Amino acid sequence: MRPKKPEMTRSGDLFRARLDQIINLKHELAQLAGKIDWTFIDGEIAPLYSDKGRPGIPTRFAIGLLLLKHIYGLSDEGVCERWVYDPYFQFFTGEEFFQHEFPHERSDLSHWRKRLGDKLELLLAESLRVAHASGALRSKELKRVTVDTTVQPKNISFPTDAKLLHAAIKGLNRLANKHGVRLRQSYLRVAKRAAMMAGRYAHAKQFKRHRRELRILRSRLGRLIRDIGRKIAGQDSVEAAFALPLVRASQIRSQQQRQRGWKLYSFHAPETECIGKGKASGGSTAHDLLLLFSVNRRALGAVASQKLLRRAWRAMRRRHQANTAARATDNARSHYDVPVGVYRLFLDAGLNYSCAFFHDPETDTLEQAQEAKLARAMAKLGLRPGMRVAEIGSGWGSFAVHIAKSAGARVTAINVSPEQLAVSRLLAEREGVADLVEFLELDYRALEGRFDRVVSVGMMEHVGIGHFDAYFGKIRSLLTEDGYAYVHCIGRYSPPSATGPFIRKHIFPGAYTPSLSEVFAATERTGSGWPTWRCFACIIITPSAAGEPASP
Repeated sequence: MRPKKPEMTRSGDLFRARLDQIINLKHELAQLAGKIDWTFIDGEIAPLYSDKGRPGIPTRFAIGLLLLKHIYGLSDEGVCERWVYDPYFQFFTGEEFFQHEFPHERSDLSHWRKRLGDKLELLLAESLRVAHASGALRSKELKRVTVDTTVQPKNISFPTDAKLLHAAIKGLNRLANKHGVRLRQSYLRVAKRAAMMAGRYAHAKQFKRHRRELRILRSRLGRLIRDIGRKIAGQDSVEAAFALPLVRASQIRSQQQRQRGWKLYSFHAPETECIGKGKASGGSTAHDLLLLFSVNRRALGAVASQKLLRRAWRAMRRRHQANTAARATDNARSHYDVPVGVYRLFLDAGLNYSCAFFHDPETDTLEQAQEAKLARAMAKLGLRPGMRVAEIGSGWGSFAVHIAKSAGARVTAINVSPEQLAVSRLLAEREGVADLVEFLELDYRALEGRFDRVVSVGMMEHVGIGHFDAYFGKIRSLLTEDGYAYVHCIGRYSPPSATGPFIRKHIFPGAYTPSLSEVFAATERTGSGWPTWRCFACIIITPSAAGEPASP
């Protein structure tokens, strides 16, 4: 039955001491007790009770104990023990007179938590309301929230390579049975034994045998992917059903344990993230602690030590973006060397990656915006048949092929991603311009020769702060005397800053969106400014506004 509302006598007692006469009413707990809407909480919890039985524990008493438990970091036993001798705890839970014994069973807190269930969110909602009303919390401080939890709501075991490969094989078999795809071999029995033995060998530290079992799993998964691809070819509805599962299976088969960048941790729940939690045996480092402070810099802005941390973070920018040739290759491959089917899900048909130009954002499609970008670039380049063009960072080859087809120019396109280069060469052959376009797996610092035009679209973001001079110097050395370059990048109008830690780790390792001051300072230092180049076009596009590109 719903608990009865306690009635206050509002009068003295000869043998008992009133709490409001023995405590400081300006204490934070006394003030907080007056700001919480206990009536609202009681009304929200009322539907959880039946109409029969004895009355339950007063709502304010139980909710107050739960709040005190989390405010002071106490256990159930600890908060009940402190309640007996702390008058402020008793006042907060609705008592009028000082009590010398705990009035209820201490196990009632556990029963209350089970009864509340999802209603525990009321405590969070009321806490935020009180904090906002009292001025302790401002709305802008809620733009970014850091959540620390040990709860694992998903039914996902620890993602070892063997488990993931086995799960992918089982998942593809289930889907094949569902859609009536007759497989040459299921590999379920072999995969089950290989996954089991891989776990045993890893536990016994017999890593050579462990890797052998992983190779068995990877090879069987690859056979299954190819078999399914052959069986469903030409069946549009079945291909659509298998599109995402095959991409996930390919990702699981290709990823390595210690690779950088994004990884898939669950076949059936691809949104799962694996977050390392610091333990005594290692894992998190002091650098991770600095990242945590940087994420919460708004809430900690008043702390004096934050000024020092911000300076240290900015000073480490060059180290984070020390993109040597080897590191730049690793960074690019961690982002781009995934199955091209992943990018086809959200890019246009030509796989143009960034900087689309929308004439009308309300009506233009992504394909139209990318075509407009290419058209504007071609207009600025002024190409003629026979010209030699170098493209730094060719992506999936759409712009290089477009230049060869539209202008008849000879294009040397460089990239460090084997996955993108394979797609680019197939595109050039399909469009009939393989004799005009040469795709090379090469870092921009290693490119040699003289060209009439140098093109770089969406590449400068991956150069890094400390390499702008080398980047522009290399572009200048590649140009003929009457040649010029077209550099198209994402940038910022704000002053120089640092790349966010999440983007730097999970999205674009080693990337940085430069400010105008950094770009133009680099061109001046390398002698690559307007007096030296016949034309320099740098288009800066920000998320808030896309300005008209500078005219040559």
